[in-house]
Amino acid sequence: MIIDANIITGYYQECVLGRETNLSGSTEFINELTYKKPLYLDSSHIIESEWSNCNQPEWFDAWLADILGSGIARYIDPVNCTQLKPLLKKHGFPTGRDIYYIRTAIAVQRQQTNATIKTEDIDF
Repeated sequence: MIIDANIITGYYQECVLGRETNLSGSTEFINELTYKKPLYLDSSHIIESEWSNCNQPEWFDAWLADILGSGIARYIDPVNCTQLKPLLKKHGFPTGRDIYYIRTAIAVQRQQTNATIKTEDIDF
């Protein structure tokens, strides 16, 4: 499972700050699914940086250490596929750092036969 930064931000706002968000159940999703299936982050720390940039640093650092220490989150080397970026761009996918979610998902898929990206980002 690979989770986009907007889901982590929704979780922080709902769970930590007690605010309602326009996302569809970030808190329930994180609390239920991450314990059943590990989260993956790229070993180059791009996804981690995306998550961190959207949340309060002290909370994020403690939360990340907790999910890494408990095995809920794991690092994986993202696939470096030179044909991927032009192909995604051709289909309207943004050319920024979001590609790391795809590269990480491909790496997970190669190990486990399937991978899921959870997002509510219109770019996906």
